[in-house]
Amino acid sequence: MKNGNLNNNQEFKSKLNEDSFEFLAYIKSKKRFLIIVAVICVLLIGFTAFFAILDGNKNAAYLSDLQNYNSVKSTYEGITKKYLSDILLADFTKDQLIAVADKDYKYALYVNGTGLKADQTQITSTGNRIVITVFETVSQDSKLPDEILALGGKIDITQEIKISAGGKTPTITRDGENNLYKTEIVFDDIKIGDIVQLDIKPEFLDKLGTHNEIVEIFTPK
Repeated sequence: MKNGNLNNNQEFKSKLNEDSFEFLAYIKSKKRFLIIVAVICVLLIGFTAFFAILDGNKNAAYLSDLQNYNSVKSTYEGITKKYLSDILLADFTKDQLIAVADKDYKYALYVNGTGLKADQTQITSTGNRIVITVFETVSQDSKLPDEILALGGKIDITQEIKISAGGKTPTITRDGENNLYKTEIVFDDIKIGDIVQLDIKPEFLDKLGTHNEIVEIFTPK
């Protein structure tokens, strides 16, 4: 039995030695990550202990700390965006800035209040009125300063989506502010059997969140 245990121990030590260099190399490569994780864990434990021993005013103390954090965060983000704005304005032309800003805009299309699905090619409509609405918003992940974002967006949807309805002319309205814009295209004289076709430019598909260049809206007979 002792010989068996000895052999097992020797095999384990041998395996440990074989893997030790690889393991150490891995640890070194992940050292920064491990340090960050360790610091976060320590901070979490510290905060947990701190809040656990607070008296009846712990909620007030928490809210105060949260407000201070939000204030510092807001100030930091403001400084960062100002710095980024200065760099962009100094090094990019206006056309380049417009292209940069446009990348942070996204779009959503609705027909009679129902959103267009990514794989949808046909939409059924009832009644004699079809309302096509396209919303333009700034991505929540955008890090661009407001003055740069203001240079983008506000596109003419009819240049990105060709809309045909057998010669019928729609009413088009555009409005919005603060990086939220809406284009509404309304057909009021739709008859049963009519088809409204949307031809979407290939480069606009991703921004619109759909895969198909042609979408048909029809009223069934």
